[in-house]
This record gives sequence, C-alpha cells and structure tokens, in this order.
Amino acid sequence: MTQNEFQRLNVLVVEDQDMTREITVAILRALGCASIRAATDGNQALQQVQEDPPDLIVCDIGMQPVDGFQFVAELQKAGKRIPTIYLTAHSTGEFVKRAQQLGVDAYIVKPVKRAVLEERIRHVMLAG
Repeated sequence: MTQNEFQRLNVLVVEDQDMTREITVAILRALGCASIRAATDGNQALQQVQEDPPDLIVCDIGMQPVDGFQFVAELQKAGKRIPTIYLTAHSTGEFVKRAQQLGVDAYIVKPVKRAVLEERIRHVMLAG
C-alpha cells in the first residue's frame, strides 16, 4: 500500500482501554490514515458500521457488553464483510482458533507496535 492508499482508508478502532485506543489511533494517523473513528465496545461499533461502514476494523476481543467475537459474528449475520484485525491481549490457541473460525483477517497480540500494525494492514488490504 502506498501513502495515498493509507490516506484513503476509513478505519474503525474498537477498543475499551483508553490508552490502547489512543495509541492505535496515533499509529494509524502516523501511517497517514485520515479517517479514523473509535468505539469503546461492540455495540457502539455496530452502530457506526450501520451509519458509515469502514474499509477496515481494528478490534479488541475482551470488551463489555459486546466483545470482539460477538461484534464480528453480528457483522456476519448482517451480511457485512469488512476486513478485520484483532488487537488483543489474548494469545492462547483457543482465542486464535476462534478468530480464524470467524474469518478474522489478522491477529495482533498487544501491545500494539507500529511496524506490526502497518504490516498487517498492508497484508489484509492487499489480500482483499
């Protein structure tokens, strides 16, 4: 992806932890993404997707009341296929396997690092 392609991305960050959400948004801005929205849980994210579907979602798993697994499952039930990267503290095989079963495009274990997020975005968006 070129700098111009990052500038055209409309990204939704779904993260309940303020610090992680702020860091993720800052990294996305540094990569050149001009349109970045944030939600603190799956319910807020579902509303935002209904109103204005993003090109890419970066999503935590462990949130309340609607977690990342429920959020992606709801998107699928609604027939929405949006490239999604999980950004989570959960690194066990059980969580990774469940993400794969849901068809999540990439999986990053926290803490978020710019190089890793950039590489995953490039991979996910070029694969789509």
